[in-house]
Amino acid sequence: MNKTAGNFMKAGVIYALAGFILGVAMGATHEFALRSVHTHLNLIGWASMAIYAMYYQLVPAATRSALAKAHFWLANLGLVVLTASVALLSRGVSAAEPGAAIGSMVSLAALLVFAYIVFSTSGMSEQRG
Repeated sequence: MNKTAGNFMKAGVIYALAGFILGVAMGATHEFALRSVHTHLNLIGWASMAIYAMYYQLVPAATRSALAKAHFWLANLGLVVLTASVALLSRGVSAAEPGAAIGSMVSLAALLVFAYIVFSTSGMSEQRG
C-alpha cells in the first residue's frame, strides 16, 4: 500500500476503534448522549477515510500532488475538531459551537479537495490484468 493510502487507512482504523468502543460503551451504559460523536467517528472517520485510502491506492497518480497531503491533514483536523466540539456540546458546553462550525467547514474543505483530486485524476488508474 502506498504511503498516502496507508496513512488514510491507519487513521480510519483508529477512528473505527474509537467509534466502536464508544458505541459499545453507550450500549452497555444506556447513555446515548454521545451518539453524534459515535456517528461522526464511524462515518467520517472510518468510512470516509477508508474510501479515501482505497482511491489513493487504486489511483497512485492522485498521491503525487501536494493536495493529497493537504487532504489528509484537513480531513483529520476537521474530524478531530468536529467530534471534540460535538462531544462538548452534548454535555451542555455551548461555547463549543464555533468549534463544531469550524470542524464542519474544515471537513467540507477536505471533501472539496478530495473531489478536485478525483475529478482531475480519475482517468489515471494503472491498467491491471
